[in-house]
Amino acid sequence: MLDKLSIDQTMDQVSGFVSGTKVITNHGQVAVEDLQPNDAILTRDRGFQALRAIRKTQVAAEESANGCKQKTGRIPGR
Repeated sequence: MLDKLSIDQTMDQVSGFVSGTKVITNHGQVAVEDLQPNDAILTRDRGFQALRAIRKTQVAAEESANGCKQKTGRIPGR
């Protein structure tokens, strides 16, 4: 299901990965849009962990980080 941002949400409250970002699973690299609940994904501090839930949010370009683009898979501030 595709959710839209509620009026009281700000961009500071939106986190996640853009489509096409690949994460490491126990089956190799997988695009985030192909992940399923319970897939084992590699975490930075706890090894492989089961993915508990998936949530999709659509953000209009004019709402996203003042029009700035992020590299696929890059987490700002890391």
